[in-house]
Amino acid sequence: MKTRCILISLLLGLWTSPVLGDSICSFPPVPETHALVSPVSIADPDLNLTRIFRALSELKQGRRKTPVRIALIGDSNHTLDYAADTLRHLFDKRFGSAGHGFIAAAKPWSWYDHADIRVIPLKGWSSRAISKRSKNRFRGFGPGSVIGEGHRGSGVRFRPARRGLAANRSLEGATVHYLCRPRGGRFGVYLDGQKALTIQTQCERPQWMSSELQTPSNIKRLDFRVERGKVSIFGVSFERSEPGVVIDNLSASSLNAWFLGRLDETRFKEGLQSRNYDLVILHTGTNMWSPRKNRRDTTKTIHRVRDALGVDVSMLILTPGDAGRGRRRRGFRWRMKHCAQEKRDIAAQTRVALWDYYRAMGGTKSISKWVKARLASLDYVHPKAGMNQVMFTSLGHSFFEEYQGYLKTVGLCPSPAEPEPSPPHLPKTENK
Repeated sequence: MKTRCILISLLLGLWTSPVLGDSICSFPPVPETHALVSPVSIADPDLNLTRIFRALSELKQGRRKTPVRIALIGDSNHTLDYAADTLRHLFDKRFGSAGHGFIAAAKPWSWYDHADIRVIPLKGWSSRAISKRSKNRFRGFGPGSVIGEGHRGSGVRFRPARRGLAANRSLEGATVHYLCRPRGGRFGVYLDGQKALTIQTQCERPQWMSSELQTPSNIKRLDFRVERGKVSIFGVSFERSEPGVVIDNLSASSLNAWFLGRLDETRFKEGLQSRNYDLVILHTGTNMWSPRKNRRDTTKTIHRVRDALGVDVSMLILTPGDAGRGRRRRGFRWRMKHCAQEKRDIAAQTRVALWDYYRAMGGTKSISKWVKARLASLDYVHPKAGMNQVMFTSLGHSFFEEYQGYLKTVGLCPSPAEPEPSPPHLPKTENK
């Protein structure tokens, strides 16, 4: 009888979701920080993270039925999805996951890849990125900075990947995001080779459009095939019909503040509103060389995000990492140091939160230590999977510490009781 009770308890523990089963005040133990990481807290003096904290607390209490969405906008350091994948695992342990999120319907570079879901361009399908030279370089891009295009006979395919969060390696709950325009074409949606529906992309004026596909969880292949005219697809978001956190990786190689400031303002706004993010993380700087343009364009992007999602939207800026080695790259190394200070100033002026990635990885010349530990690439610029995992695990724990502080401030979690002060020691007096 005792053994049976133990087995039932174990099964209930496995079945209970991390969102509804755990107390809102229960936090997993924080592992020891990696030796190369300097503990850095998130700076948020203006409480800009209140919106995302409120959304997470409602999710944990079971009062929120829609996913909490987070966007990561970065450069080539994030095009392999290592950082976003680390965050997905961290948030899944505490709040549950509702799916992989957004992935572009394009592969502009051979190294562009995502955990959970793979994108495979088919014959004739072309990929454009705002950071790649092309005829219409700055036209039509949404927040992902990448777009896939094709004419009749071309197409793009999505399949579950072999890495990533196990629950997210599914094509369930797909929504396709595409450009609708006056001369738009038509494409078919195929599930495991069988045609499911046809989508027309022709409308009176150019606009971002989204169509829910209601894909089941057991399909292994999702194809879009152009049937007529020209079709432009931004990407596909995968979300299950359950509460949890979704993290969209909107990064592109060579992306910087200057390119972000030149995204199609209307498509950028429509794309952000379509996904309705509670938190937007900006991590650029490696490709930013002009201090004046960096301040101007980063501030411009922050204002655009607020215009689309509301002035209360949570935003988190990350400083760039250390990079460069030797005399030939000395200017690169010192530029990263100055760019990190620019990011700190921008965060303070625009009243958004900041996590000092530069200081957390060790500051000036610290990239050599990461390369020596085989966690960063030999180009002394790009982090490998190990460094992304270590750094963004540190960011995640800093974020959860701030979130825990928020819960105590609003009274959802009690602060630890302070011991009562002991009475002062009085000298003994003799009775006369």
